[in-house]
Amino acid sequence: MKFRTEIEVSPFSFNINHKSKVLLMGSCFTTNVGEKLTYYGFETFSNPFGIAFNPDSLAKQISQIVKGYEYLESDLVERQGQFLSFDHHSSFNRQDASSTLDVINSNLEQARAAFKNADVLFLSLGSAWVWERKESKTIVNNCHKIASNKFNQKLLSYDEILSSLNKIVDDLKEFAPQLKVVFTLSPIRHWRHGAVENMQSKSLLHAAIQSVVKENVKLLLSYFSGWFGRSCQSAHR
Repeated sequence: MKFRTEIEVSPFSFNINHKSKVLLMGSCFTTNVGEKLTYYGFETFSNPFGIAFNPDSLAKQISQIVKGYEYLESDLVERQGQFLSFDHHSSFNRQDASSTLDVINSNLEQARAAFKNADVLFLSLGSAWVWERKESKTIVNNCHKIASNKFNQKLLSYDEILSSLNKIVDDLKEFAPQLKVVFTLSPIRHWRHGAVENMQSKSLLHAAIQSVVKENVKLLLSYFSGWFGRSCQSAHR
């Protein structure tokens, strides 16, 4: 008798070795895996905006990287003596706008160079649940623990997710045609939304990923069904 589920992982159509330049963006798994790869001597570049869970935020981040976007003070919000960006992790927060912009734009510049020269990009999606600012009607990557009554919570539809993933593919195809893209889906459960809601979110993401990968086989898009790494907690709020 077998007391575990055994899955055969199909090999990619390309190989990754120590000469490969590896990018990682998305959920906290990319941070953990990036650390592992760096430890074993791989050249990596991870999460220039910090951890991101939803496909809308990832699409925006990649668009800003490839288009050479530069953040301005008008893109920041001051809260409790710190300047922050709703597109970035709280590790980018500083006590003055100039310092915050310096670290944000420096990472963007490094990311643009890394994308131009990289061989493979791992994109890890975590959740289809997003937070939308009531004030601007824009989806945020990080709420920075601001009161929840300032946001609307919603579940992205399959079409919205697919649109974000296709935008990612289109931007990368134009800017870095050499780049191979591997999508993966974080197994970490987002219980705050509820068990059923978590499964609904993961199902929508999985369906959209499979669709975009099948439609872009010639672009060397792939799906990897398993990550290694320690568990992590949501940094969304």
